[in-house]
Amino acid sequence: MGEKKQGEEDLVVKRKKHLQKCAVLLFKQIKNGCNKDICFNTYCQKNPYCKEELSRFKDDKQILGHLYKMLLET
Repeated sequence: MGEKKQGEEDLVVKRKKHLQKCAVLLFKQIKNGCNKDICFNTYCQKNPYCKEELSRFKDDKQILGHLYKMLLET
């Protein structure tokens, strides 16, 4: 039984690390965009169709708040 519980805890830790990694990547994508001149990712600063929407974030705190809301929805 202890082995099963340890396995479940390992999964939780792995999922948490994965979510943190995704959040960091998404934060960078929203804030700076990618290496492309034009990108069609909904969360990329280089997307000409989303630039206006993403420009509403005035600082890093607002971007983090948005990411937090997005993570709660998943």
